[in-house]
Amino acid sequence: MPDTGQPIGRTAGRPGNGPAEAGEALRAADRAYLTALDRPPHPRWWIPLAATTHGAALTLATSPLLHTTDSHLTRRALQLGVVALIAVLPALHLARVLRSRVRSRPPHATTGRRVLREGAPVAAYVLGGLSFVPLGRIGGAITLGVLAGAAVWWRESRRAAPPATTPSPGPAAPGRTPAPRRVPAPVPDEVLADPTRLATAAFLTGCFDADLTAVRDHCRVTDEEAAAATTALRDAGHLTVRTSGPRTWLSLTPAGHSALVGHLTALRAIADGAAPTGPVSDGRAV
Repeated sequence: MPDTGQPIGRTAGRPGNGPAEAGEALRAADRAYLTALDRPPHPRWWIPLAATTHGAALTLATSPLLHTTDSHLTRRALQLGVVALIAVLPALHLARVLRSRVRSRPPHATTGRRVLREGAPVAAYVLGGLSFVPLGRIGGAITLGVLAGAAVWWRESRRAAPPATTPSPGPAAPGRTPAPRRVPAPVPDEVLADPTRLATAAFLTGCFDADLTAVRDHCRVTDEEAAAATTALRDAGHLTVRTSGPRTWLSLTPAGHSALVGHLTALRAIADGAAPTGPVSDGRAV
């Protein structure tokens, strides 16, 4: 999505001003949603380092050298090396989580794909363990390390892969469309009529929760303006606010998501130049 480089509160008009302003508000909401949805990629060294350290740890832990050396100092050094290598991947994940200002939702995948992805290392451990029978301790240790490293590499690559499709934050949900039913025509939400509040709500639909500073930076507003928008949304029941240390985490409530869907539906009707008067299916006029 192109970035305007200007504060959202000064570029997106209120929906009551006409189709042009409603269209700009829709585009601003789209930008906010896609910004939150876009997960930052892993550094290029992440996957090779994770796979290499994991495979090396298993090879070292099961090799004869660790169990047959006569030197107590050498054995203790090898044991500490195994622990350090195993701890690399959890430490990297922890550092990434602590530094993140936007916590993404789990990637969409079928249960079978998730089981396959997370079970790959377990299958590698089993095959590597069986390899000790025909290959001996040295060959089995090397085979176990190679298989485990390859499985971790494959799993982390699948985790980092972008989703095949990008779900829409708007009212048209993918899947089977229910039979049309007549409901009252949606009207713009008064709380979400403010551009900064709309961008905040749309941003939060693309993630599990987000730090207030991340929302502020996307909207390009001051701390006071971001706090005022958050307070208004919280008082309306549209979002929850949780403080953890120096950070303030925001998440959209089910009521806030429903209000956003109705508001976007009304904006689309205004942008199209007519209010929806016919039956509405899944929030979209038909």
